[in-house]
Order: sequence, then C-alpha cells, then structure tokens
Amino acid sequence: MATISQVRAGIRTRLLTIAAFDGKVYDKMRGDITPPAAIVLPAPGTFLVYRTSTGSDDLQLNVRVFASHAHEDSAQDILDAFINRTGVSSVYAAIDADPTLGGIVDYAVVTGATDYGSLTVGALELFGCDFVIDVAMS
Repeated sequence: MATISQVRAGIRTRLLTIAAFDGKVYDKMRGDITPPAAIVLPAPGTFLVYRTSTGSDDLQLNVRVFASHAHEDSAQDILDAFINRTGVSSVYAAIDADPTLGGIVDYAVVTGATDYGSLTVGALELFGCDFVIDVAMS
C-alpha cells in the first residue's frame, strides 16, 4: 500500500504535466509561492479513513492552486483554465489521464473545487482555489 507521501508525490507528478505551472508544483507546504503554482496537502478535517475490514484506505487530499497575485486582471482567466474539466491546463484532466498515479493507488479522482478567490499564504495574498481529490488505496 502506498504511503501518503507517495500519493502526494504521485499527484505532483501528474500536475507537472500542466505546462502553465512551469515546474512549480509542490508536495509539501511552502511559504514562498510564485504563481501559477500548486501544493498537494491533506484535506482539512478527517482526511484518512482506515478500512481494515476491506483492506482499503480512503484518503482525501487538496490541491491548492494559485493562479496569480490577488489583484491581477488575468487572475480569473488563469484560474478558470485550471478549473475546466478539459484542456492543457485542467487539473481534472491531468489526474484523470492516470487515475492510478502510476499504479500506486486503486484510483484518484478530482471530485470538486472549493474556496475560489483570494487566499493568504504567509504575507502574500494570492488568487486561487482548492481542488478536492479522493484516493482509494488497498
């Protein structure tokens, strides 16, 4: 069974296929973000449910995507490209292209997006949103 670190790294690998991130995809929290960028983190609240009777664990991760600085005119256009279900900048399409993350999980699927708008990271105010990714591991 994959570790949480391996799953975060697998999602990072998929997101690196999005050229707009220009390699700025992280599987650990950072304080120095230059958008566009993404960080893969455990979801708030209960992010792991152990299923010992079936041998499968359910994991929920958030991909926090930063499109631009909060007050740039292009912020919404950039973020909308990440949110689209299809296209070269689509977070959904990047994960959907390899839902087993290279064979380390049963599946990973983007189930939604939340918190569209201004996000604060340290002293920075950035424009972005969180993508919710459900992962099943056995």
